[in-house]
Amino acid sequence: HRIDVFSPSGVSLGHGSGTVLTPGFVLTASHVVGGEGVVIKVDGQLAKVVSINSKVDLALLSVNVPCPCIPLASSSPLPDAPVVAVGYPLSFPQTTTEGLWQSFLPENVVLSTTPIAFGNSGGGLFHWSWLHMRWELVGVPVGVAGVSLGMFGIPVFNYTMSVPVERVLYFLHHPLKVAGG
Repeated sequence: HRIDVFSPSGVSLGHGSGTVLTPGFVLTASHVVGGEGVVIKVDGQLAKVVSINSKVDLALLSVNVPCPCIPLASSSPLPDAPVVAVGYPLSFPQTTTEGLWQSFLPENVVLSTTPIAFGNSGGGLFHWSWLHMRWELVGVPVGVAGVSLGMFGIPVFNYTMSVPVERVLYFLHHPLKVAGG
């Protein structure tokens, strides 16, 4: 789902993506909705931050959006497992890109080869579970790691950095209270 953030005076501050976990609750990256006094809309509906943890870059929003809801995986996939990222890059319509799950970094961030761009942050990184015969959320994209060379910014290597599902599960079971929430 598309998340738009505005200043109290209505000036657009940017956008990102999110995933509906249950009716009325959307998971996203905290840097998408960070900042006090901002107005947050999910698919045009006003949203409220229920829980936010900037250290792990996750936020849970309360908003009147229905399912389809995505189930959470119980653990991360194995290295080189296929994954897809779903989000709203560069203000484009919803986009899906494919890649491979790679490895964990310090601070419990995972890398994948799934291409993303500005606006994908907070969306979902999904893996097909053959055991459950469904797509499951295995991560939340939060940034890009890599380098580019040349005046055209030709990528030498780029990886998507995501918060893995193990951190998402911990965040959801140990919420941080939000002032006024």
